[in-house]
Amino acid sequence: MDILVSLVKQFPKNKIKNLKVFTLRTLKSTSKIVRLYNRLYEQRIGHSADHIATELGFESSSDTNFKNLKRELKDRLINTLFLIDPTEPRYTHIEGAYMNCWKEWAAAKILFGKGAVLAGIDLTRRVYIRSVRYEFTELALNTSRTLRMYYATRGVDPKKFKAYHEANQYYQQLFEWESRAEGYYTNLMVHYSTSRSHKPGLSNQAFRYYHELQPILKKFTGYRLHRFARFIQLIGFMSSGDYHNAIHVCDNVLQDLLEKPFVAKQAISSFLYQKLVCHIKLQQYQAGQRAAEEGIIYEVPGTYNWFKNRELSIILALHTKNYLDAYRLYQQAAKHSAFTKLDQVTRESWIILNGYLQYLQSVGHIILPLEKSSPQRFRLARFLNQVPVFSRDKRGKNIPILILQILFMISRHQYQQAINRIETIEKYCTRYLRRDDTFRSNCFIKMLLLIPSHGFHRIAIERHAKPLLSKLASMPLAKVHQTLDIELIPYEDLWPLVLNNLSGKTYQQRK
Repeated sequence: MDILVSLVKQFPKNKIKNLKVFTLRTLKSTSKIVRLYNRLYEQRIGHSADHIATELGFESSSDTNFKNLKRELKDRLINTLFLIDPTEPRYTHIEGAYMNCWKEWAAAKILFGKGAVLAGIDLTRRVYIRSVRYEFTELALNTSRTLRMYYATRGVDPKKFKAYHEANQYYQQLFEWESRAEGYYTNLMVHYSTSRSHKPGLSNQAFRYYHELQPILKKFTGYRLHRFARFIQLIGFMSSGDYHNAIHVCDNVLQDLLEKPFVAKQAISSFLYQKLVCHIKLQQYQAGQRAAEEGIIYEVPGTYNWFKNRELSIILALHTKNYLDAYRLYQQAAKHSAFTKLDQVTRESWIILNGYLQYLQSVGHIILPLEKSSPQRFRLARFLNQVPVFSRDKRGKNIPILILQILFMISRHQYQQAINRIETIEKYCTRYLRRDDTFRSNCFIKMLLLIPSHGFHRIAIERHAKPLLSKLASMPLAKVHQTLDIELIPYEDLWPLVLNNLSGKTYQQRK
């Protein structure tokens, strides 16, 4: 009862009456704060702050009253954040525990600041117990330190002090190693944020990091430490093209994660995602399908990992020539409300995927029911404006962008336009596509360049393309160090689609 009394004392009646939270039940739907909330929640792409301000009756976004409205909404949402129910179905068990622990830890710190020590310590003990169970290292470190201080100075208990002191020392070391492992992981991953080109030397760097961390994994069982360390090892194998060992790493990590007393869905799905990548690279398509199906069990629709699973499942369908399945998977993702809220880089990947699906539809390899048969018109200028980040990735994602432009020119019989582009594309190949990691793309683009240079005559092009096709076959996908999203459709499958758009007539170039 003493703890409850100390809590009640923190909430005078006048404070209870004036709680400022955001709830649609108590606020009028016509109020400006609710209208602003609804407007922002819809998040219509392309609408500026000025547009929203004028829509709500303000002169511009710099209007003082509009700024005050934004500030009030922000304050109310932050206050309401602590009232969100973490047991809702959209949250996994571990996510709910994570939010509850941090909410209660924040409450405990506030109680300490207001002098309600008993209530604060009671909450701290609860948070500590759950932090240990769910391996929330930072929280376990903070709460054990607070409990150690309490049992040494206020509620003196030598036995409890010793227990929390030893726990704090353990979590201090674990936290330092987790931070180091996370730093190594981010040092590697930053190279892939806006570029998909091969990173020479990255594999060696990853293995150096892992060899430093490996002995520590035997001392600590924290899942965050093991997750970062094994992902670093995975980067080492995948960036060197050793996909068999990469799959072995994924299997070992997944087994360890499934033995935990909690289900770490995000970690499980991220390793299943990498396993799927490896199976596609090795053309182990059935195993890849199983990994995709297993991954979707652990993913919540609309989350980052769910979209990555859908993206890879589309690539798997493209590699197995199940083009209609690829289209349906794309539609499933695009219809989700979170699709329009994807970050710029992720959105660009989906725009490129959609471009290839539009191409397959335009050449008759995706046939929809009659009521949906009208193909979406591919607009080159608009497409290029939508992919500004990857257009600069000259040795990476700009490759499928460039190839898609050529594919549409040929399929639409825009022969003169294709001829005018030859010189620019040849310079691009010479400058950017000379390394082994771009060997396949270099071969395929040179095959495409044979088309305008031989008058768009199918028989002549097939004859002259044979040496390049042989070179392409000599370097299968599993041997080349490139990410899957560079060659969305294997070039060996894409080439016949291109040839089918050509005839036995020679196009006479205009002078």
